[in-house]
Amino acid sequence: MENKITWNGKSSIEVDDYKCPFHDEEKYFHNSKIYYCESEEIYFTYPIPSDLELQNYYKKTYRNINKSWQEDPHEVTDRSQNQIHFLAHSQIMYVGQHIDLEAINTVIDIGCGKGNFFQELNKIYCGKKLIGIEIDNRCNAYVNNLNVEIINEPIELCIDKILKKITINTLIVSSHTLHYQKNYNFFLKIIDYVKNNDIKDVYLFIEVPNTKFANENYRFDRVYDVPQLMFFSTKTFLKIFKIDFYNISTCGWTLKKENKLRQLSLMNYMKIISRKNKFSLKKVLSKFILGSIKKYLKTIRSLVQKRNNPDNYHHITSYYSYGGARRAIRVISRISLKDSR
Repeated sequence: MENKITWNGKSSIEVDDYKCPFHDEEKYFHNSKIYYCESEEIYFTYPIPSDLELQNYYKKTYRNINKSWQEDPHEVTDRSQNQIHFLAHSQIMYVGQHIDLEAINTVIDIGCGKGNFFQELNKIYCGKKLIGIEIDNRCNAYVNNLNVEIINEPIELCIDKILKKITINTLIVSSHTLHYQKNYNFFLKIIDYVKNNDIKDVYLFIEVPNTKFANENYRFDRVYDVPQLMFFSTKTFLKIFKIDFYNISTCGWTLKKENKLRQLSLMNYMKIISRKNKFSLKKVLSKFILGSIKKYLKTIRSLVQKRNNPDNYHHITSYYSYGGARRAIRVISRISLKDSR
């Protein structure tokens, strides 16, 4: 039977099942497959959750601290402005190599999360207009002291508001958020708006996970896909966006290490699920009487391990490493006024 699943009206082929080994995520992705559209060099998930399901997922589930695989959960006690966010810092160093950040007047972060990019930016370049788009309003508490205008709406619902805020010398940031969207149409609207209104010096910085589905070994070894909806390679952006690319690079630790980390996350998740399924008096006492003590000891142990673990140094420095089969793709570009899509 002929495959009729298309991407932007263009033909695609089925590549693999969507990997979702987490029980609490399965209801969103249990029938999904991975497809490939060669004409735009992109892999995508189909079918996908409804708009309402996705909104509920990111508002209530995504940053759940009990999810072992969540790298950036909500932790209301951790709002220090003195902490160094190495991922965001490395991104600012990367952007600064290609454009003059001093000249930027407005920074719009699509999916700003806890505002790490803004926090690191303020340490070096202050006085800029900062606008954050974040559907999870619990993140607002993290940016209260950063002078950020927050819009708690999905990008597709607030795109008209955002377009009106784009002026000369604007940097638009999308760090590890684009792959969670159903499509990249909002970026096409931004590009068209800038060109049609002849707005000069508007730049895009994008970072997404690096996908190597074309490599059969990687496709077989990958641990999970959730909650990713689009999958990019370094070739994708040249196909989908008609703009001036200053640089497209892979960065971060290797894909091999990424798979190992994901395997550990999945193992931790399975242990948590197993413990939850075993009800006992010991469990009750541990939760209600010893819980706070265990949490305190865990925090101390974690700090000691981080200080003494040589891998922690390599983990941090990998954010500043480029080239080869690495976990992420970084893109810096300018929306050129002379070309049209």
